[in-house]
Amino acid sequence: MMTAYGDGEIVNQSRVLGVEHYLNKPFDLNDVRHLAKLLVSNNKESA
Repeated sequence: MMTAYGDGEIVNQSRVLGVEHYLNKPFDLNDVRHLAKLLVSNNKESA
């Protein structure tokens, strides 16, 4: 999940709903790329 809000309550609600990763703005594009590759790789392994 990416959001402009860094509110702790939003993070907690997101985790309850199943969000595994949370990125606050401003975020580093390299971090987004790394996370995307990691998630795709994990998804392929579990398929």
